[in-house]
Amino acid sequence: MKVESIWDKPKSHGEILKKIWKHLDLGTLEREHPFHTPVFGTVASGCTPNLRIVVLRRFWRRNPRGLAFHTHLGAPKIKEIEA
Repeated sequence: MKVESIWDKPKSHGEILKKIWKHLDLGTLEREHPFHTPVFGTVASGCTPNLRIVVLRRFWRRNPRGLAFHTHLGAPKIKEIEA
C-alpha cells in the first residue's frame, strides 16, 4: 500500500480541501509535521508586510473557520494582529 505524501497531487478541488484539513489536523498533533509551524503574515503601520512563524495549536473546519496558534505576547506581531 502506498503511503500518502504531503506532496502528492490531488485530483479535484474537494480532494484538495480534504488534504488541507487532514494536514492542518496533523499539524496540531505532530511537532515534526510541516503544518505545525506555519508562516503567518501581518501588516505593520506604513503597510510594511511581515512574515512570522507561529505554532499551530488548533483549527476549526466549520463556520466560523479559524486557526489558533501560540506566540509570544510581547512580540510586535501581537499589535499588528490586533489592528
